[in-house]
Amino acid sequence: MDRLQRAFTLLLTLFLISLFSFISVFIIEISNISSNIDTKNLLYTQANLHMKSTLNLLSQIDIYDETKECIDTLSIEDETFDIKLYFSYITKRIDCSNIISNNFDENTTKGMASIDIFITPKDDSFNIQVHKRIIKKLE
Repeated sequence: MDRLQRAFTLLLTLFLISLFSFISVFIIEISNISSNIDTKNLLYTQANLHMKSTLNLLSQIDIYDETKECIDTLSIEDETFDIKLYFSYITKRIDCSNIISNNFDENTTKGMASIDIFITPKDDSFNIQVHKRIIKKLE
């Protein structure tokens, strides 16, 4: 009887150690997943702030000067993100390489520019990309 009681105690101890081990591994995995989610949310928020500042920059610069070359691409230097802008034009100018069309009313505008903004983190461990396309009237 004494042997049976020791065997039962040993079996119960092994079962409890295994159970607590599985529970602790599960808790560690859950905390790691929530940490990744927090990091992704932080990167997404930072990318959106970079998007707002890029849009602010675009509203302040003249992207279309008839005396200068048309802008095709533009990269903005940043420590954490790759910020790239791609320009396409609807204009009568023939020296722009990214002309989509030249069919518009010249009396109302000089044309339009379609600007694609892509913001991606330089760290490849998180697959986050923020994209926005804006249409800007050329003046």
